[in-house]
Amino acid sequence: MKDTNVIELKRKDTVLSISVNEQTPDMVSVFWVYLRPARGSSDPLHKPNRPVSGASDIPEEFYTEIRNLQGLEKPFKEVFDAEKLSYERTLHCLMRSIVINLLELQHLAPKGVFFMGDSIHAEPIIGGNGANAAIRDGVELAEFISKSCTAGISKWYETRYHTWKEGVRKREGMIAEIHKENVSTL
Repeated sequence: MKDTNVIELKRKDTVLSISVNEQTPDMVSVFWVYLRPARGSSDPLHKPNRPVSGASDIPEEFYTEIRNLQGLEKPFKEVFDAEKLSYERTLHCLMRSIVINLLELQHLAPKGVFFMGDSIHAEPIIGGNGANAAIRDGVELAEFISKSCTAGISKWYETRYHTWKEGVRKREGMIAEIHKENVSTL
């Protein structure tokens, strides 16, 4: 198997996703995602201020939610098995998005300081386009610098800023759309 296969199941505002990344005679590499919106400030699975090192600290409430998934068919029933998941390497990813203020960027540009990619306009992991946007940033920034040295940084920020804001807005909208009930994720 050379290509990735992805299957998804949506239950109300929750999405279960399974990816088969690689298969050999001895092994199958599976990647899964349990995606749902935060359930308010008391949500035990929503810890927006936790450190990056806390990604592997999985609250018991996560396993309770998995146990409460009723009527799953294969392969979801096998993958989203709380007992099995408790022995796997499970990471709790937070989806954050930002767009740094243009005035702050313009203030640093004359000093030759530049930022690109997620350091300026981080997009959500799911539904995001961050890696592609960062590559585009690098290519376009190189063009600006090649034409006008570091003086081009400020103009580059100005030229790209609307695109960054719009990209983050679109990706946040995609996440909101994914979580709407009765909307297909495919």
